[in-house]
Amino acid sequence: MSQIIDINIAFDTETIVAKYPMPSQNSQAPTGIQHADAYMIAQTSDVISGQATADLNVSASVGDAIRWRSESLSGNSEQSVVIYNIVRYAGDQVTGPTDPITASPTMPIPNAADPVQYTAMPQYDYYINADIIATGTENYQVWFYIVQRNHSSLQTIGYYCWDPALTVS
Repeated sequence: MSQIIDINIAFDTETIVAKYPMPSQNSQAPTGIQHADAYMIAQTSDVISGQATADLNVSASVGDAIRWRSESLSGNSEQSVVIYNIVRYAGDQVTGPTDPITASPTMPIPNAADPVQYTAMPQYDYYINADIIATGTENYQVWFYIVQRNHSSLQTIGYYCWDPALTVS
């Protein structure tokens, strides 16, 4: 039976911005970053090794789907990070075409005065989706951009990429 494997990537945006003060302003030629500046997590039952590291190895089968989501360590409040592309650059072709998806699931929003009480509200959920089409190891790049919140406005700081791998057996 096919399953969905959710991979959440936490980016240390403050460190990335400090290390790369002149990032690419071209979305088609992002600046590469080091592995130490991003951390991937997935459901424990899907993880082979590397939980909460830049080198997450998940167990997937042909027919499964992977969803990549992103967040900054500030919870996307001061700086936000958005994945806009997943690009294979070496190894086996493990994933099919990627699709950016925005969904609006209903989420609980806690009441600040009484956090065990909540209101159900639709929230945006954005992710990149790909089906697993073959076994092997695919080296891919995660293309993302960082947006800085300045009071009531937003400013794109730059475009970046990072290169993990995906193994399917």
